Amino acid sequence: MSNRSIKKNPFNHLQMEKGMSELIDHLESKNFATIEEANAYLEKFQGKKIGSLLKKTGTIKDKALDLVIEAQDSPPPKGIRLARKALEIDPDCVDAYNYLATQADNIEDAMNYYRKGITIGRELLGEDFFKENTGFFWGITRTRPFMRAKAGYAELLIMSGRYDEAIREFKELLVLNPNDNQGNRFLLAPLLLRQNYWQDYDELFKDFDDDSSPAWLYNRALYLYLKFGGVAKTLTVLRKAIDANPHVVELLIGEREIPEYSPDPYSLGSFEEAVIYIGEAIIAWNAHEKALYWLADYWQRHSEMD
Repeated sequence: MSNRSIKKNPFNHLQMEKGMSELIDHLESKNFATIEEANAYLEKFQGKKIGSLLKKTGTIKDKALDLVIEAQDSPPPKGIRLARKALEIDPDCVDAYNYLATQADNIEDAMNYYRKGITIGRELLGEDFFKENTGFFWGITRTRPFMRAKAGYAELLIMSGRYDEAIREFKELLVLNPNDNQGNRFLLAPLLLRQNYWQDYDELFKDFDDDSSPAWLYNRALYLYLKFGGVAKTLTVLRKAIDANPHVVELLIGEREIPEYSPDPYSLGSFEEAVIYIGEAIIAWNAHEKALYWLADYWQRHSEMD
């Protein structure tokens, strides 16, 4: 399941979220009457670390999360020990389950960890919270462990070939967070295309019709070809996609070999970006072999003209 390797990452999202959550709790405890009053309070700390105004609570949940934060920056064997220790301290630490899922030796174990995280996360938030905050989830920091567990579980459903179940998970995530800060649409769109759910795909596209990324353009080109063939509007979108990242075509038609692991980070228009797209969308293209032949034929003629 895991390649059992890790790089020291200078940016730890859990550390950032923990600091953000602590700051919000601190400011709420001050009961400022106006936003101006809050800003005036914060100005006193300009040039200082934000932690200088926070009191360390040292709760069980804080200690457990600190262990998971350390785990993320540790080699996997040590990270696994730290995550398990976090669960001994706080059995409800969802991010500990999320970390263990990423380090599991097989898909079933990983899915079990994510399922546990989803169940606990939902219970911690409570059904009333879901009713009151659906549509704004990612903006509330304490929802994010649950959101990560649900997204991780959906990705494993894809790997298991359980496509309709994965679609359901991703759709639920987008209802909770329509802004899609997690980028779940990039996995959902190829699933919808693979399953021939044209109306669902078209509705998803319209929700993010201002997205001009190569992934969004290539998915759109595939959809238009499947619906209308290689007509002018299909070719217009395909040309835009190729201009945005030609490496995608090279990988799709086999001119270049797909690396075993997805790279991170990547730059726009790069080979690395193309590799990531292939990992997300190859299931859609492989399900429509005729589209691949069309793409290869267009690419050959396009190359000859150049």
